[in-house]
Amino acid sequence: MHDTVDFPLESLDMRQYVIELKDEKDPVYYDLYAVSNHMGDLGGGHYTAFCKNAVNKQWYSFDDN
Repeated sequence: MHDTVDFPLESLDMRQYVIELKDEKDPVYYDLYAVSNHMGDLGGGHYTAFCKNAVNKQWYSFDDN
């Protein structure tokens, strides 16, 4: 089963998602720079990742194979 999660890659205001930030008057922005994926169970599995290079701003795919 796969679920799709839709969110901005830049300037996600985290106040509504983090209870300690809910009373902040100024936005608390988050920019996505990596996503880690795991397929399998607790005893083992397979990992992939997508990471943004801070220098050239390009996204790269990584695989543990």
